[in-house]
Amino acid sequence: MKALASGQHPQLLEAVSGKMGVGPNQLRQTAAAIAAGESDAIPAEVVQQAMQLQWALRQGALPPMGPAAAAAVPSGLPPGVLGNGLPGLPPGAAAAAGAAAAGGMPGMPGMPPGAAGPPASPPPTAGSQLLLDAEEQQGCIDLYRRAYGRHLDLVYPPAFVAAAALALSSGAVPFWVALLLLPLCFILGLNFIVVKGSGMPPGLLPFSRFPAAMVASLEVLVVATFFLQMLPWLTELRWSCMVFAALCIAFFWLHYRCFKQDPGFLEARGAPVPLAPAQRMMLAAQNPSWCYTCNIYKPIRTKHCSNCDRCVAEFDHHCPVVGNCVGVGNRRSFMGYLLLLWAAELGFFHLADRFWRRVLAVQVLGSHALPGTLAVLRHAGALARLWPGTLLVCLLTVFILAGTTFLLARQLFLAAANLTTNELLLRHKYGYLQAADRSYRNPFDEGPASNCIQFWSEARPDWYALYAARLPPEQLQRLQQEQAGDEEQGGGGGGSSSRNGPDSSSSSSGGDAWEPPGFSATSLLCKWESSRRALAEARVRKRQRREAWLLQQYGGVAPELAEGQQLLANGGGGGGSCSHAGCASCQAAQQGGHAHAHA
Repeated sequence: MKALASGQHPQLLEAVSGKMGVGPNQLRQTAAAIAAGESDAIPAEVVQQAMQLQWALRQGALPPMGPAAAAAVPSGLPPGVLGNGLPGLPPGAAAAAGAAAAGGMPGMPGMPPGAAGPPASPPPTAGSQLLLDAEEQQGCIDLYRRAYGRHLDLVYPPAFVAAAALALSSGAVPFWVALLLLPLCFILGLNFIVVKGSGMPPGLLPFSRFPAAMVASLEVLVVATFFLQMLPWLTELRWSCMVFAALCIAFFWLHYRCFKQDPGFLEARGAPVPLAPAQRMMLAAQNPSWCYTCNIYKPIRTKHCSNCDRCVAEFDHHCPVVGNCVGVGNRRSFMGYLLLLWAAELGFFHLADRFWRRVLAVQVLGSHALPGTLAVLRHAGALARLWPGTLLVCLLTVFILAGTTFLLARQLFLAAANLTTNELLLRHKYGYLQAADRSYRNPFDEGPASNCIQFWSEARPDWYALYAARLPPEQLQRLQQEQAGDEEQGGGGGGSSSRNGPDSSSSSSGGDAWEPPGFSATSLLCKWESSRRALAEARVRKRQRREAWLLQQYGGVAPELAEGQQLLANGGGGGGSCSHAGCASCQAAQQGGHAHAHA
């Protein structure tokens, strides 16, 4: 962006301009606005073209575009779509680009309404020739880096794990040296190979394929260490080893299933609305039920994932471990994966304990009697010299077990509470999780047992009908008014009434009498919220007392006047304020030039 804004690289500017279909001046203005952090200064034409290109990447076809962008498409690319009647598209432009609007194929999947069919490949133009010239000027290394460097985030973790395992198993690297050098080499390799080699910004690493590849590589490393080095020493524990092997096969399969399974993506409708970032944020705040990227109404408990660029039903979170979103389609698979992985890790430590005790007895102590676990800890130095790689894998598994335990505990609590991770963290944001006084209220909580049965059931309830049936009448009326405004703003794209919201007849007369079970996660979260509020109020009172003391000690303010100023800071009531007329603190405050209103 700095190179484009400087204007010192005209060939690069013309190449990017021809590829995007926007003018060089507009592109230079856009680069300068992005570099300065002023999103409002980006031209509207550039924003529209960028949104259309984003739609093209998601749909796998070229979006509706103007004649300049259509002419810049080189031969050999997938057939695109040329819009009819779009702003800035003169009559006959589609025919000039090789597609007749009358000869199009309307109704093709993924095409916006009124889009023409696939055009013929346009002849080479100045824009495409410029792109070819720019590629010819690049060196062979740059071309290979652009072609294959985008896979380095997937290749680097298993390659590094395999190299470290070979170095430790061969005995070339001592244990304590490897304990210090391996993290340093991993960070340096990540910076120079993945970041520099693939051109990926460091901030995008958590959202790439790198975390999933790293977790899968560590899982393979632990299982391979067990079967290659530990299993020959555990001949008397055949059934335990068979159970561990079955657990490994099961969690490997569920890990792959979570990666490939559809988490509950909702189908997008056409190209995204071309809006400036500031305008998009404002409209999203005014109408949170409408997705301006997918052009669909978001049902309750649905969220748009910025990483996958899709709306996900019952969105839980985007998990870097599995490289996919976790939603209604794979929440149960994700829970099963965590359960089996946690059980396999516990089984690994049970077998590792027997392995280290037998190794200590045979190779260190020269005895046939198995020593205790504490004896293994006392002779850790000798075991590190004999089995450096196995000991390092066991230490690494301790941290993996801690992370798995945290994730599993959180998912179990969410299943018992009938919540998602997104709802738990942002429960103060969503209106359907708040009561009339803005306190926490979960209308889906039916108790831990019922919630767990519902979690593992394939049939999903109608969340909106359930929410409306347990909604007080005044909140239901306000919700229907908000939905009416959402439908007018969203153009009526919300679908059926069951998705947009229930009728007034669907709310029972006793909706306001519904309360969650006494023993439920909702009651625990309510107590947690009340404790947090009480703690915050206690901190405020402590700060006010300290400020009053400072005024008395160093400000030369009388105690009565300091108390009156604190009362005025609190709004004149509550939290220790006076409730009668003629008190000394109020008179002192009035003498100091302040006004205090009595109830």
